Amino acid sequence: MSAIASTPIDAEAKNAPTFGRLFFLDLSAGRILSANPDGSDLKTIINEGRRLPDGLVLDVAAGHIYWTNMGDPKRNADPKGECATLLTVFFPSEEIARQVAKELRTRVVADSGWHVYLNMEQILAKRLPIAEGCPFRFPLYTGPEEMYWRGMLPQTDALVARAINIGIGVSDPGLGSAFGVTIRDGFDTVDARATQFRDVALKYL
Repeated sequence: MSAIASTPIDAEAKNAPTFGRLFFLDLSAGRILSANPDGSDLKTIINEGRRLPDGLVLDVAAGHIYWTNMGDPKRNADPKGECATLLTVFFPSEEIARQVAKELRTRVVADSGWHVYLNMEQILAKRLPIAEGCPFRFPLYTGPEEMYWRGMLPQTDALVARAINIGIGVSDPGLGSAFGVTIRDGFDTVDARATQFRDVALKYL
């Protein structure tokens, strides 16, 4: 997961002494901990829960903790929040969503390939790389055959057709997030993208 902005860490973490202390990661539990060099005064600074945190940097002056999750850049300064990579915006209608998407040179979520069930032809056709056929075919299952088809979830279809993903840390046209910002963009770019989106959206709302 990636983030483009930061917020202060919680009060307990921010007020914890940093000189003469060790900061380390608990990979299995997804925690950042701190202790004295002799192991005393052990504190959990961040308890995120996501497994395999990797790498740790402290910005004491700014009061931030940075780390990655096995190679994915992540900055988490708010344990109560989430460093997301996408912002999904729902418009009143599919027509408006498609007009906005076209002007922003992106696409609605419904057109974002295999990220939406109605485009997963391998699932709809029950095509599998294994001979056993699991999970679509299982010798111990005696119930009726399950069928899948494009359009089987009309409420879902209606939602993703009028939604646009804005990248706020990832750039992936396949996610419908060709428009947005990346982790390398500065605040000026963030402000410019926000203004651009607001101006385009207001033309159709």
